[in-house]
Amino acid sequence: MCYMQLFQKNKASMNFFFYSTYYRSIFYVFIYIFCYSLPSAQASNTIIATHYTGNTWAPSFWSNININDVKNDLITIQKNGFNTIILIVPWTGFQLSIEPIQFIEEYFYLLDRIINIAMNVGMKVILRIGYEHEIGTEINFVNIHHKISIFQNSQVLKAWSKYLEKLYNLVKKYKNFIFGFLSWEDFFFIYYTNSNLNTRTKLSKQIGFQDYLKKYSIPQISAIYEKIYQNYEDIPIPKIDSPALNIYHQFWDQYLLKLIKHSRIYFPKMSMEVRVDCDLFLYSGQRICHETTFDIANESEITLIYFSPAWGAANTGDFSTAEEAIKRMIYMIDWVKKYTDNQIFIDQFNFIDNTPGFSHNTQLLEKEIPEFINQAKLVLSKNTIGYALWTMTDVKANFIKNGSFERGFSGWQLKKAKLIQNQDKSEKEIILQNNGQIKQMVNFGGHVNSKFEKDGLEFKLDFSAKSQDPKGSFLFVVFKNQSQQHVYSKNIKILPDFLSTYQLSKIPLFKYNDIILEIENKQGIIIIDKIELYCIIQENGIYDVNGSPKEFSQDIKNLNKYFKK
Repeated sequence: MCYMQLFQKNKASMNFFFYSTYYRSIFYVFIYIFCYSLPSAQASNTIIATHYTGNTWAPSFWSNININDVKNDLITIQKNGFNTIILIVPWTGFQLSIEPIQFIEEYFYLLDRIINIAMNVGMKVILRIGYEHEIGTEINFVNIHHKISIFQNSQVLKAWSKYLEKLYNLVKKYKNFIFGFLSWEDFFFIYYTNSNLNTRTKLSKQIGFQDYLKKYSIPQISAIYEKIYQNYEDIPIPKIDSPALNIYHQFWDQYLLKLIKHSRIYFPKMSMEVRVDCDLFLYSGQRICHETTFDIANESEITLIYFSPAWGAANTGDFSTAEEAIKRMIYMIDWVKKYTDNQIFIDQFNFIDNTPGFSHNTQLLEKEIPEFINQAKLVLSKNTIGYALWTMTDVKANFIKNGSFERGFSGWQLKKAKLIQNQDKSEKEIILQNNGQIKQMVNFGGHVNSKFEKDGLEFKLDFSAKSQDPKGSFLFVVFKNQSQQHVYSKNIKILPDFLSTYQLSKIPLFKYNDIILEIENKQGIIIIDKIELYCIIQENGIYDVNGSPKEFSQDIKNLNKYFKK
């Protein structure tokens, strides 16, 4: 490629060289030396990334991020061999309401600051756009009422477009910004196949599925569903075991392609993470795959995919060797490349995964992880432009809004409480006066269910506190349900001298969608900070939640060095 570029660029001025073999030989020697003295295009453009979510998980990142920590965080990420961060930008967090269209300007300000800090430390930035989960804000619209209506409701389409436009106007000024991407995972309409008939019929219209079906006649649709219909308005989204499920998947794939095409009008540097999992067609026992999306309708030069050892495996709670997992990864990449000439980027290289509810997924034998990473070097460098970890450090799945009070009092109700800065003015804290109280409504959404408790998980509450009374003070912590009944309560003695970490465990919250947390000072004056409520620690990192390196952390560092050669 280097030979051809130089020749084409200088063809007119160099034609005379080719009248003799002697000069032609000198030319080729010169070009060979020149081209191979340049840095490899693959190496210079390689993306070695991790998602950046601070010290929490993605849904509570924007609510809890301390901008004063970002520079040191990014320098630490950089020292581990990464050159790029992926920032997750939820639609439901950045846009407060659809009608009228309102944005949370503080989040845009934080995004701008983080990209600017990344530029100053020499790191590139990618955005995952339209992320579904955000627990830090009280939004005025609900996911199911807007994502499914983008092309059926003009106001929703306008709001989505304005969200993209505002984002792009922010990031386009930064040279370290690479691209943004959508993910099939944030528009996973297959969820609705498990709903009841009335809901599926209503959503079928709202999502545009009934309009999609109009390319077929009513008799044709009746034959596909194996049920007689009289008009399109009666046709629901098919159930998960319906003979019509295949046509719904076709609609979903086309929806995603339509979405990326429209979104690039307002956010030109846009790609998409495509679904490389094939879905089971229960009616026939076959698989439904999504190859039609792999080329992203020629709307991008990059196709994003993901990988875990579960891909293409038995997924019966079994374990895999490194060699077996590598073979599946090679097969997956080759399969994707059959359908696109785009460059491939693995935005989630999840060689470990402890997601609750997926314990049946095939996992790597622990002793095989270093060998898998070692063998992945050649596969990734040969076939992709890079990869990303979900996070570099394990994180708590924290449900508390603004638990470090970096957003002031946002998310909290307070009584006899005051916001202060710590001694070095790098963090905000709360002072609770005698009988002072802070209270928050905690929403678990779809993140928690009773099965988690059966898996041995438990809710924990962590916080930092210090008494200003030399004899110590007491905090009363209580969780209440919507009927104001106490679900859990405890008195805790808070020691003086310095901020200490306290933990309450075995808090029984699994059967609740919403819960009220109240923390009340029963004596003296108390400083409190860093409140975290969680039942899961996401273990996708190469460092544990305390920042200690895992056994395979050096193997990832070696992989990063290999990419930079």
